[in-house]
Amino acid sequence: MKFSKENESNENADKINGLLEQKRKACIISKKYRERKRIQNEEFENKINELEKANRDLTKKIEDLNAIRIMYGFEILKYVFLNNSNNENENFNPFKISN
Repeated sequence: MKFSKENESNENADKINGLLEQKRKACIISKKYRERKRIQNEEFENKINELEKANRDLTKKIEDLNAIRIMYGFEILKYVFLNNSNNENENFNPFKISN
C-alpha cells in the first residue's frame, strides 16, 4: 500500500514536472516569437519611413520640374508675342531666361 501511494505520488510529480517543463518551453518559444515579430515590425516601420521620405523627395523634385516647365513656357510665349522681328527669330533660344 505504502509503495503504491509513493509510486502514484512520484508519477503525479513527474506529470507536474513535465507540464511545467512544457509550459516553460512554450513561454520561451512565445518570447522568441514576440521578439522576432517586434524586430520585423521595426524593420517594416523603417522601410515605410524610407519610402515616405523618398516619396516626399520625388514630389519636391516634380514640383521643381513643373515650376521650371511653366517658367520656360512663359518665356516661349513671351518671345512669340513680344518679338516680331525676323532677325531675332534666328537667335531664338527658348531655354534662355530673360531678365
